[in-house]
Amino acid sequence: MIRLRDLEGLSTEETAARLGTNCGAVKTRLHRARQALRAILEPQFSNAV
Repeated sequence: MIRLRDLEGLSTEETAARLGTNCGAVKTRLHRARQALRAILEPQFSNAV
């Protein structure tokens, strides 16, 4: 999901079509994936300053 939207630059509609789902599901899953990624990476960067 993150790969398709953020790295490959696909639109929400293109991502939904590729995954065989609807735009609402893509938006929800992308939001949850970004939150999870943020939770994993945040501790790494908070110590860097």
